[in-house]
Amino acid sequence: TMVIAVPFSMVASLSATICNVKGRVGMRLLQQVLLCPIMWAAVWFAAPWGLLTIAGASVILQAVRMIAFQSLAQKALGIGWREFLAAMRPGTQLGAFVAVSVFVVSHGLPQGSHLLRVAVEVAAASAVCIIWSMWCVPSQLVPLILKVLGFNALLNRSPLLSWYKCRLVAKMAAAA
Repeated sequence: TMVIAVPFSMVASLSATICNVKGRVGMRLLQQVLLCPIMWAAVWFAAPWGLLTIAGASVILQAVRMIAFQSLAQKALGIGWREFLAAMRPGTQLGAFVAVSVFVVSHGLPQGSHLLRVAVEVAAASAVCIIWSMWCVPSQLVPLILKVLGFNALLNRSPLLSWYKCRLVAKMAAAA
């Protein structure tokens, strides 16, 4: 259950960095000071029902923290929730595909072999990421990927990467 809180925490950290850069440290600190006693109270009230309830409360609180920090960051950047959600869509989709693939492949594995389990889960996650980057990459990311691939002369000689770059250029042209 606690794994669900990680994306909320990561977005909140990014939002906090934006607030720091934009000079909104005081407001971010005030939000954190106000959220801290709420977090402690929620954990204290959830404790009698066990660890799973505490974990659930933590997930909810991380979501609230993310929304609070993100609202402040969006005001600093001058963007709305629609733009924020559009920017988050590709990463959220990829994360969901990876999570589902890891869950599906690990569901049939034996419980005792942890090394095998990790190897298969990493392979499944890697396969999904490779497939996504080959066929489902958002058009907004294409120029950045082409720029990164253009930095290394050794990469430019690879036939597979040449094919991939041609595919990305075609995708960029189709989006324009």
